[in-house]
Amino acid sequence: MSKRRHIMRLTRHALLLATALALPAGLAIAQMPIEQLPGTVIQGEVGDVFGSRFLIEDETGRVLVDPARPLAEGLSLENGETLVIVGEATPDGFRATSVTRADGTELLAGAPAAQVAQAAPATPAASAAPVASGPIDEAAAIAILEGMGFSDIRLDDREDDHFEFEVRDADGRDIDIDLYFDGTIRDIDVDDDRRATSVDLSLLLPEEVQRAIAERGIVDVMEFESRRNHYKVEGYTEDGREIEIEIRNDDRVGRVSVDGPRPRVPADFNEAALRDSVEGQGYVISGALERKPRHVELVATNPEGEPVRLHVDLNGEVYKEQLRRGF
Repeated sequence: MSKRRHIMRLTRHALLLATALALPAGLAIAQMPIEQLPGTVIQGEVGDVFGSRFLIEDETGRVLVDPARPLAEGLSLENGETLVIVGEATPDGFRATSVTRADGTELLAGAPAAQVAQAAPATPAASAAPVASGPIDEAAAIAILEGMGFSDIRLDDREDDHFEFEVRDADGRDIDIDLYFDGTIRDIDVDDDRRATSVDLSLLLPEEVQRAIAERGIVDVMEFESRRNHYKVEGYTEDGREIEIEIRNDDRVGRVSVDGPRPRVPADFNEAALRDSVEGQGYVISGALERKPRHVELVATNPEGEPVRLHVDLNGEVYKEQLRRGF
């Protein structure tokens, strides 16, 4: 006979009361009155783990938890352990912005804010904002943005899990920037795609994203988004080519595309030179090239060691990279 399972009830007051009674004194989120937390707090035991997501269970049922960011390096979940989680209910589960063990160990907390780089080496960089130990309020979010070097900060909206701000950077550009309630960046959008003269927005991004876009030659970030399962960055290379790259939350590059006109492939194009150019960009080619009307496609291994299919223009530049599933 099957046992019917109920979804864990996420009613705020009942869960807040239960969590308040169970919280160890050393937990950072206990420093704020729990009724004032701008999010829902739940507590339960870990059931099944599915990659970065996991089930949390209590006597009322279970709910699928999706962390907003990867867990702290070197830490992993154990079935049956008790967790205190701060976040928001979603249509398909619960999005966690803070995950803490019963002994106070933080598995997921706000990341240190990055700095906006200035062109002149003698100019001190903006000081990093403190790590958010729990959900932040509007004043704390503004302080984080000021610490990143932004000015003329205006709150545009507050959504269920993030703030939306309009700011200005040191180059005088207007930028839309959203912060999750743990202080991490959700979105960046430079108005009118105006190019930077001294500000390096890439320094605000997670380290794994910085590495991925640097390997693809992006030097000027125009857009960034952080979602449950991926990051996406759009920006320009040194020679003005526009690149869009998608990075999954397990650090795997999912897609790369480059905008720009491409001439037709001539019958006598230099295949050896094209191969040398692609391999010079860090790829290892496997198999023959497949000629298309305006580009060449080939199978390769990317700089991260992943199997990919590449679209390459006649100059040997990779303008699209697609991860090959099932390899």
